[in-house]
Amino acid sequence: MKRKKRLSSVILMVLLCLVFSGCSSDVNGKSAKNGKFNFPTKPVTIIVNTNPGSSVDVMARKIASIGEKHLGQPIVVENKPGGDGAVAMGYVLNQKDDGYTIWAGTKTLVGALNTTLSHYKVDSFQPVIRIQDDPFALGVSKDSPFNTLEDLINHAKKNPGKVKIGGFGSTSAHTFAAYELMDKAGVEMTWIPFDAGSDGITNVMGGHIDVAHSNPSTMKQFVESGDIKILSVASEERLADFPDVGTYKEQGVDFVDSQWRGLFVKGGTQEEIVNVLHDAFKKTIEDPEFIEYMKTSNQYDGYMSPEEFMESIQKEYEATKEIVEKVGIGK
Repeated sequence: MKRKKRLSSVILMVLLCLVFSGCSSDVNGKSAKNGKFNFPTKPVTIIVNTNPGSSVDVMARKIASIGEKHLGQPIVVENKPGGDGAVAMGYVLNQKDDGYTIWAGTKTLVGALNTTLSHYKVDSFQPVIRIQDDPFALGVSKDSPFNTLEDLINHAKKNPGKVKIGGFGSTSAHTFAAYELMDKAGVEMTWIPFDAGSDGITNVMGGHIDVAHSNPSTMKQFVESGDIKILSVASEERLADFPDVGTYKEQGVDFVDSQWRGLFVKGGTQEEIVNVLHDAFKKTIEDPEFIEYMKTSNQYDGYMSPEEFMESIQKEYEATKEIVEKVGIGK
């Protein structure tokens, strides 16, 4: 009897040792060993909602290549285009909330949550870090009769719905921004959706549409070649890369908007995991190699912490909801 009691005591001590001595870990990466959090322990995947070569795809691949040394694990990039981002976003939300699947997201998120993904909520995605803030811009071909924003607005007012303005998506951030611009300028134009912002630019150059609504970084090479004229930028102040291009505000239209880009995980992901990812990717965007990429690709810093990013998205979500109700986009 004493032997059995002694054996039971030994077993109990062993179990207690396993619990408290650092021999156990949970599925989310918590390890009792030395009281440290053990994440990540395997490769991480970044999902991109466009085809290779887009601005967000290039950003994601730079984050992946530079970020591996800061995260301590390989980072793989996978493209899942379709549905103005809905395919990629839906994929991420169907994965585990363990931090191993990341979405390289854009402001298209707030449009999707108001239209194609309205069955989800803002907190379905957990922001990790905002990286870029790329103002919208309006471009026309070199042969366009519009040489100023005033030229375009005056023509559009005299010809409601006849001016064709095009860019990425039918429920994307570009779409909503274009309708907001029309509202602020008091004009009616016809939105033509494309699979990428660059498609809008090439269609302007080909004479198929009148105006391209995209980003300065996407337009720059065509401006330098002389094929595109930028009429205005939606930034608070003039951009260093385009010092001769006036802002909308300067030209009498109260319109400031941009396409941000950042990283997200599935909502409900453990805070410790989000913090590990944020810290690693903040070091990544502060890396000299990434800073050089930002400079050469004419991108603008848009850093926000997870908390700041979520607060900003919630405000944008409400503003976008008003546009949806007013214009009926995605309905």
